[in-house]
Amino acid sequence: MSDRQMQTQTGWKTGLNLVLAAWLFISPWIVVPSTLASSVNAWASGAVIFVAAMASMRSSRPEDVKWMNVLLGAWVFIAPWILGFAAVGGAAWNAWIVGAAIALLALWSGSEIASRHRAMRDRRDPG
Repeated sequence: MSDRQMQTQTGWKTGLNLVLAAWLFISPWIVVPSTLASSVNAWASGAVIFVAAMASMRSSRPEDVKWMNVLLGAWVFIAPWILGFAAVGGAAWNAWIVGAAIALLALWSGSEIASRHRAMRDRRDPG
Protein backbone atom coordinates (compact mmCIF):
# COMPACT_ATOMS: atom_id res chain seq x y z
CA MET A 1 0.00 0.00 0.00
CA SER A 2 1.40 3.41 -0.96
CA ASP A 3 1.78 6.29 1.46
CA ARG A 4 -0.97 8.10 -0.45
CA GLN A 5 -3.38 5.17 0.00
CA MET A 6 -2.49 4.98 3.68
CA GLN A 7 -3.17 8.71 4.13
CA THR A 8 -6.55 8.29 2.46
CA GLN A 9 -7.45 5.31 4.65
CA THR A 10 -6.48 7.03 7.90
CA GLY A 11 -7.40 10.55 6.76
CA TRP A 12 -11.15 10.05 6.94
CA LYS A 13 -10.77 8.74 10.49
CA THR A 14 -8.78 11.82 11.46
CA GLY A 15 -11.41 13.99 9.79
CA LEU A 16 -14.14 12.27 11.76
CA ASN A 17 -12.09 12.75 14.93
CA LEU A 18 -11.92 16.48 14.13
CA VAL A 19 -15.71 16.59 13.71
CA LEU A 20 -16.23 14.71 16.98
CA ALA A 21 -13.83 17.04 18.80
CA ALA A 22 -15.65 20.09 17.41
CA TRP A 23 -19.00 18.57 18.43
CA LEU A 24 -17.65 17.88 21.91
CA PHE A 25 -16.57 21.52 22.20
CA ILE A 26 -19.93 22.99 21.13
CA SER A 27 -22.11 20.33 22.77
CA PRO A 28 -22.54 22.10 26.15
CA TRP A 29 -24.54 24.79 24.35
CA ILE A 30 -26.67 22.19 22.55
CA VAL A 31 -27.01 19.17 24.84
CA VAL A 32 -29.36 19.78 27.75
CA PRO A 33 -29.00 19.21 30.61
CA SER A 34 -25.35 19.80 31.38
CA THR A 35 -23.36 20.91 34.39
CA LEU A 36 -20.40 23.22 34.84
CA ALA A 37 -18.11 20.17 35.21
CA SER A 38 -19.44 18.52 32.06
CA SER A 39 -19.19 21.78 30.12
CA VAL A 40 -15.63 22.60 31.16
CA ASN A 41 -14.60 19.01 30.46
CA ALA A 42 -16.22 19.11 27.01
CA TRP A 43 -14.58 22.43 26.13
CA ALA A 44 -11.11 21.43 27.33
CA SER A 45 -11.23 17.87 25.98
CA GLY A 46 -12.73 18.95 22.67
CA ALA A 47 -10.02 21.58 22.15
CA VAL A 48 -7.17 19.23 23.07
CA ILE A 49 -8.53 16.39 20.90
CA PHE A 50 -8.98 18.77 17.97
CA VAL A 51 -5.38 20.04 18.29
CA ALA A 52 -4.07 16.46 18.63
CA ALA A 53 -5.97 15.33 15.53
CA MET A 54 -4.61 18.30 13.57
CA ALA A 55 -1.10 17.52 14.82
CA SER A 56 -1.41 13.89 13.72
CA MET A 57 -2.01 15.06 10.14
CA ARG A 58 1.28 16.98 10.17
CA SER A 59 3.37 14.71 12.37
CA SER A 60 6.22 12.55 11.14
CA ARG A 61 5.09 10.02 13.77
CA PRO A 62 1.28 10.23 13.63
CA GLU A 63 0.84 6.96 15.52
CA ASP A 64 2.15 8.63 18.69
CA VAL A 65 -0.52 11.33 18.45
CA LYS A 66 -3.19 8.71 17.68
CA TRP A 67 -2.35 6.87 20.90
CA MET A 68 -2.72 10.14 22.79
CA ASN A 69 -6.21 10.50 21.27
CA VAL A 70 -7.03 6.98 22.51
CA LEU A 71 -6.25 8.16 26.04
CA LEU A 72 -8.15 11.42 25.58
CA GLY A 73 -11.19 9.54 24.24
CA ALA A 74 -10.99 7.17 27.21
CA TRP A 75 -10.87 10.18 29.54
CA VAL A 76 -13.97 11.71 27.94
CA PHE A 77 -15.72 8.33 28.35
CA ILE A 78 -14.93 7.93 32.08
CA ALA A 79 -15.25 11.64 32.97
CA PRO A 80 -18.97 11.46 33.86
CA TRP A 81 -18.18 9.10 36.73
CA ILE A 82 -15.01 10.87 37.85
CA LEU A 83 -16.38 14.41 37.60
CA GLY A 84 -19.80 13.46 38.99
CA PHE A 85 -22.15 14.09 36.08
CA ALA A 86 -23.05 10.48 35.27
CA ALA A 87 -26.63 11.12 36.43
CA VAL A 88 -26.99 14.11 34.09
CA GLY A 89 -28.51 12.29 31.13
CA GLY A 90 -27.63 14.38 28.08
CA ALA A 91 -24.15 15.38 29.15
CA ALA A 92 -23.24 11.88 30.32
CA TRP A 93 -24.52 10.11 27.21
CA ASN A 94 -22.77 12.65 25.02
CA ALA A 95 -19.48 11.98 26.82
CA TRP A 96 -19.89 8.20 26.65
CA ILE A 97 -20.75 8.11 22.96
CA VAL A 98 -18.25 10.73 21.78
CA GLY A 99 -15.47 9.44 24.07
CA ALA A 100 -15.91 5.87 22.86
CA ALA A 101 -16.02 6.97 19.22
CA ILE A 102 -12.86 9.09 19.55
CA ALA A 103 -10.95 6.36 21.36
CA LEU A 104 -12.01 3.63 18.93
CA LEU A 105 -11.27 5.71 15.82
CA ALA A 106 -7.85 6.67 17.14
CA LEU A 107 -7.12 3.08 18.17
CA TRP A 108 -8.12 1.79 14.74
CA SER A 109 -6.16 4.47 12.90
CA GLY A 110 -3.10 4.16 15.15
CA SER A 111 -2.97 0.38 14.79
CA GLU A 112 -3.17 0.69 10.98
CA ILE A 113 -0.31 3.18 10.95
CA ALA A 114 1.79 1.04 13.30
CA SER A 115 1.15 -2.05 11.15
CA ARG A 116 2.18 -0.13 8.05
CA HIS A 117 5.40 1.00 9.70
CA ARG A 118 6.18 -2.56 10.86
CA ALA A 119 5.59 -3.91 7.34
CA MET A 120 7.88 -1.24 5.84
CA ARG A 121 10.56 -2.00 8.42
CA ASP A 122 10.30 -5.75 7.77
CA ARG A 123 10.68 -5.21 4.03
CA ARG A 124 13.83 -3.14 4.55
CA ASP A 125 15.32 -5.51 7.11
CA PRO A 126 13.99 -9.03 6.41
CA GLY A 127 16.52 -10.73 8.69
